[in-house]
Amino acid sequence: MYARPKIKVKGTGDLNMNQPLILLNRAVVKEHFGVSKRFLELTIMRQDGPAFIKTGRLVRYRPEDIESWIAQQRVAPNAV
Repeated sequence: MYARPKIKVKGTGDLNMNQPLILLNRAVVKEHFGVSKRFLELTIMRQDGPAFIKTGRLVRYRPEDIESWIAQQRVAPNAV
């Protein structure tokens, strides 16, 4: 198991990843999880990406949804 990253967002200080309702924008997801903004946009169109929350035109991600989606992408070495 790995330790969840502490994320610094301008003006907020450290965010504790165990707090409920922490919502990340695409730029923060890219910086801390290595998933590009464009790739996230494509997964929304293809409907095969991480769960997201949409309020108006804004798309936000819960850290646990990103972590869960990344874990689901794991492929065993002998499965390829």
